[in-house]
Amino acid sequence: MGTVWATNRRRSTPRCEVLVRDETEGFKPFNLGVELSSTSLEACLGRVSAETATGCRKVFFNLGGVRFIGINSLLFLLCCISELKRRGVSVRLRLPEVDGRWDFDEAAQGSEEERARKARDFLMRWEFLGALEEAAGDYSQVLLPHQHDYFDPGLPLRFYTEGTRRNEFGEEIRLLSNDLLEIRHMTRGPMGNRAVSWDEIVKFRDEHLLYGRFLEALAKVLGREQSDLGTHLANTIIMETLQNAFEHPRASMAMIAMARDKRNGVFVVAIADNGNTIPNTIKSRFQTSEGRMALIDKVTVEDQDRSMIERAKGPADLDDAINKYRQDAAAISYATQHGTTRKERSGESEGKQQRIGAGLYLVKTTAMDYGGSCSIRAGSAMVTFCKENGEAIERFAAASCWRGNLITVTLPLAVK
Repeated sequence: MGTVWATNRRRSTPRCEVLVRDETEGFKPFNLGVELSSTSLEACLGRVSAETATGCRKVFFNLGGVRFIGINSLLFLLCCISELKRRGVSVRLRLPEVDGRWDFDEAAQGSEEERARKARDFLMRWEFLGALEEAAGDYSQVLLPHQHDYFDPGLPLRFYTEGTRRNEFGEEIRLLSNDLLEIRHMTRGPMGNRAVSWDEIVKFRDEHLLYGRFLEALAKVLGREQSDLGTHLANTIIMETLQNAFEHPRASMAMIAMARDKRNGVFVVAIADNGNTIPNTIKSRFQTSEGRMALIDKVTVEDQDRSMIERAKGPADLDDAINKYRQDAAAISYATQHGTTRKERSGESEGKQQRIGAGLYLVKTTAMDYGGSCSIRAGSAMVTFCKENGEAIERFAAASCWRGNLITVTLPLAVK
């Protein structure tokens, strides 16, 4: 999608050798390792949850060694930072450390420093700085001091094409596009605890997501005809997930982004918000549903789930926490069943009522029909819907119990 960038690049400068321990004195450090992925983020947030529950008021997320970034995990980390700030917790963030160089040296391909620069390039390309300000306010109060000029070199170097266009004053501006979608804030959309009309979502989609260009790019990366994608895939996934985020009660922030994960051969659409979780939103309906106990009985508790829950909640509350995990996972599964509707609607045509009522069911089934998957992380559970040997299956995993929701849709790329 189109993004305007400065045309002049600053001269590279050596990395400032300020000691990190001096910048984070008094902060509890949480290391994300070499990958910002669902696994590493959940482990980190589980520890953060445990520490803040016992009075920790200063949290330091250390991404200094991160070399691979999952766009869905990045969005949810931003939502968690926003929630911590809302609770009055001070947050510091260390981004992947790089030297002053900004070029990609082919001779150094695969080296540690090359991977670090690619991680920085990824953050720049997906407009992370603006997203951080949306989540936490003044970024200078979150980033370590020696990283305040982290994005100053000017331009992302990979995954984009250059072009120009004229603005409203007739001035020529440089335009870069990677044919995908940077992190977009949805706080200007129709967010709130109310039913959102289809027309409102269409307006937001067309104004903020550059929808026509997105369809072209999506068709290209998935190797399909654009006409095949318009209704059956793009409309379903984008429109239904937007509606889901807009309608979560008390959400003050929501973000959407799309990216190609070439390592895993998939195209990723991620939408995160900081509103009430899906299990809480449909709690009363789920509690009175006929198949409730059957859904709960399907939820398995693996050793890694039990271990993560125990780290976050402690052994004394383990049984209650496991019960909540199973309840939340079952509620997510229930939310994706055909006919589960969050809100009654008035003033909509019958066709729109049926389409909106299908909600997450359409997102789930459409993703699986195209050979992909749909993952929903909400409350203390994450459920992934996919097909294995042609059969639809559900995979359950425990998650650290945080406010907000994350929906991730993955679709296979045309060329892996």
